[in-house]
Amino acid sequence: MASDRTGRNRWRRGIFQRPAKALDRAIALLSRTSYALFLVHYAVLLLANAAWAEIGSDHGDAALLFMAASWFVALGASYLGSSQKTENKAR
Repeated sequence: MASDRTGRNRWRRGIFQRPAKALDRAIALLSRTSYALFLVHYAVLLLANAAWAEIGSDHGDAALLFMAASWFVALGASYLGSSQKTENKAR
């Protein structure tokens, strides 16, 4: 019986350990990129808004898609900016 309990405990620990590690990695990534996102998002969204005004389209769904795409650009720029910052610290 004792070995059965140990096996089950090991199995349960493994199941809950993997999501916990993934959550830790996600939180670490967010903590590294959050300040860079704070700095970059306004400029990216301002440029996206100006580009949308130049296009002059009145389609609401397309505007929503365009803004969502610009958010992903801002996220990518913040990720690149934060990884650049950490590389400079390593040197």
